[in-house]
Amino acid sequence: MNLIQSITGHTNWPDAHLFLKRSASYLHMPEVVHTDGTYSYVHAGELRVHQAPALAVTKKTDLPWLACLRLAAPALAVLPLAVVGIVRISSNPDYSMFPLIVALAAWLAMARSRELGPLAPGRLPAAWIMAGVLILITALSVFAIQRASLLCILLAIVAIGWRLGSWPLVRAWAPALACSVWFIPAPMGWHDLAVRALQGWAVLAAHQVLVAIDVLHAIRGHLIALPGQTLFVSEACSGARMLLLLGALSCLWCVAIRGNALFMTLLLATTIGWVVVINITRIVAIVLGLKVGINLSEGWPHTVLGLGLIPVGIVLILGTGILLDWIMAWRQRPTLLEANSAPTVWLPLQKAAWPNWVIAWCGVLFVFQVAMAGVVTIREIPTWRATTHLPLLNDALPKSMAGWQQISGPVLVESPEMMPMGVRSQQWTYSDGTLTVQISVDDHFAGWHPLNDCYAFMGWQQKVLNEEIGALGPLMLATYESGQRRHGFLVFGLRSRSGHWIGRPGIVKRYGFALINHLKHLYFGQGIDETESPTRQVQIFIETRKPLDADGQRRLVAFFESTRLNLEPHMWPGESP
Repeated sequence: MNLIQSITGHTNWPDAHLFLKRSASYLHMPEVVHTDGTYSYVHAGELRVHQAPALAVTKKTDLPWLACLRLAAPALAVLPLAVVGIVRISSNPDYSMFPLIVALAAWLAMARSRELGPLAPGRLPAAWIMAGVLILITALSVFAIQRASLLCILLAIVAIGWRLGSWPLVRAWAPALACSVWFIPAPMGWHDLAVRALQGWAVLAAHQVLVAIDVLHAIRGHLIALPGQTLFVSEACSGARMLLLLGALSCLWCVAIRGNALFMTLLLATTIGWVVVINITRIVAIVLGLKVGINLSEGWPHTVLGLGLIPVGIVLILGTGILLDWIMAWRQRPTLLEANSAPTVWLPLQKAAWPNWVIAWCGVLFVFQVAMAGVVTIREIPTWRATTHLPLLNDALPKSMAGWQQISGPVLVESPEMMPMGVRSQQWTYSDGTLTVQISVDDHFAGWHPLNDCYAFMGWQQKVLNEEIGALGPLMLATYESGQRRHGFLVFGLRSRSGHWIGRPGIVKRYGFALINHLKHLYFGQGIDETESPTRQVQIFIETRKPLDADGQRRLVAFFESTRLNLEPHMWPGESP
């Protein structure tokens, strides 16, 4: 073999044999390879016969399970925190169907990858790109943010698909896996906004149905008042769980039949409509059940009613999808079971492995994520509560102020939505002879506190929210509606313990505080105290039958300025919450 290497420059027999063959062809010297392992050729008019050396045997270094680990290293590296995120998200009633959707998405991804023909490995990105991605994932692991962990594992699976089968496999896997994004909680409070919208739609629509079937009732916000009983349409009954489930199933159905963007848009639009219809059905069924002596509003009957409507929703979605498919006549495209490609030929896993340095980094990251998952699991989120409160401010406001006369107050109020936080309110009522305005001092909060949820709970829909700079500092102006004949106007401001009236924080500052609170809880087990200066809130609210004009709003702003000027010395009388 050393002689062959010196002649051909190749160390293994197949390459040396190919070199000799091409050389013989170039010199017009026919070569014959025999079945007994010898080969012969003519050299200088002489027939020469040689024994071919044994083929070099490549040492098998990767066992099948080891090759799988090397390929799956990126996904395994981010798996620990992702598992914690899935468990915690699934404990939320709205996201309880997350494991089912993930299982369906995985099955659909594999079904779509059965007929892709021969696969070729995707080209490795540049080393600096892979290093940058790994650095970013490592940095995100320090913060142990659930949403980021779930997105990372989805991207890692797509990256594995790229290495294993390039674009054909990515196109097969990515759409199905993207459907599980429905069950990753939306940032910036979008989920809560959707829940409140669904609550409002459900109550108003159920009200119209109950009026049509002549059921005596009244609605106030998210409350439905019946003779002798009041029903509250809570967040759990808003239909958010049904929307997430049916929305994800709609996307999975669209991916399965290879529908395009227009088909998916129409199907999702009808899904939202079906969710509202199903929620109305549940509310009306509960009301009618109470009329005949059957309580479907709590316990196992309520659970059975909710679960029984899930297959109804699935049937409606599938039926709508089939109908849209028939109307739009898209049968020319291949369906999942009618693909024209050849059966998939999978690559040996060894050919799709990641570089050794990537695998080593993923191993270290896996160990770090296991440690972080343990920290996240054992930490209990401290519940913030207001610990001290102002005494009753009997003489804080005069009997007459800015043309308004005091009718009552102060009265101590603990609203249901604020009781878990220990927040109390002191309220006064003033009138100018025509209009009545309510003053409230809310005591106290851990920082900035918008009033959106409080008024949404009472059935008010916010239309406008603006910030202005008043005589003493920032103040917020908001207009509300509830039905056609109820209009509200709100002015409020918050004074911090540091002695300043604060404005609405920007998105960077707000999420900066949220990140600080998250890290305090994660690494030190602390609550949100002292991240921001504690605040007490002053607000005035007026309800009218028609919207206030500009003069009326300016008059209310002047009344608010007089109110907080009188209350300012009493807001933080030296105590430390």
